[in-house]
Order: sequence, then structure tokens, then C-alpha cells
Amino acid sequence: MRQGSIGILFLSVVVLLTGCSINFRTKSVYRAPRSQYQVEIVAWGEIESGADITNKGDSDVRISSDVPSAPPVILKIRDGGQAIESVIGDVKKAFAKEDLERVLVESLTSAGIAAENSEVTETVKAIYGAMAGSKATLMPGQVKVLEVVDVDLFYKER
Repeated sequence: MRQGSIGILFLSVVVLLTGCSINFRTKSVYRAPRSQYQVEIVAWGEIESGADITNKGDSDVRISSDVPSAPPVILKIRDGGQAIESVIGDVKKAFAKEDLERVLVESLTSAGIAAENSEVTETVKAIYGAMAGSKATLMPGQVKVLEVVDVDLFYKER
């Protein structure tokens, strides 16, 4: 009788644990040394039970140039990249199901930031990685052309 009770208890715990999802919120900062910009990515989302990453994360991205006259580029990326809003100064532009790399190049160009292709490509990789969750966020040693400035895998807004 006692073994049956332990088996039921174990099964109950397994059922409870398999139905849980994990919420994440990260903040990562990278620097593009040749293009002279810094990218700050705040990403959040929910990872379904049994998965390591998600393709439905969201992020707010701020790109600041070392050139004082260049306004910051703000990208609001939702539903895994299905909806992107670019904000440069007072100008907002919405994109649906667009290629993030193309949107990033267009936004950087509009802000007067001349970006190198390799840095743009890796910036896109960093954004999508952060949106996929903590396990996919790029860390030191995982980047080739960007510099990792800071990564906070348990970011809480202050």
C-alpha cells in the first residue's frame, strides 16, 4: 500500500512539472566597434514546458551611435519578429513579417549610421538569440565581430 501511495505522489509531481512554462526577461548590451554603435536588447517571453528556447519572444532594442548627431534607433519587435516597429526621433515605421536584417539596415541608414554588413548580421543574431531565451543569448566567446558589454539573464526593470 505504501509503494502505491509513493507512486501516485510521484506521478502527481511529474504531471505538475510537465505543465509549467518558464518566463524569461534578459538584458544584453553589445558594441559594434567598426560601425561605432552600441545595441541594448531587452527581451522577454515564455518558454513552453520541455523546450529550451522559444520562437515567440519579444524585444525592445535601442541602438545608439557614437556620433552625437545620430538619433537613437528604437526597434520594438513582437511575436518572434512577426511585427517590427522602428522609431527614429519622431518617425515611426511599422513592418510586418519583414526580414529583420533589412529593417535594421534601413533604420540605421535613416539615422545616419553607416554600419558594416558583418556587424549588422551579428546584431540580428544577437537580437534573435535574446528573443529565444536565456540559453540562446549570445555570451562572450560566442560573437565574432561584436563585443559583449553586459549580459543580465535575470533582468528586472528598475
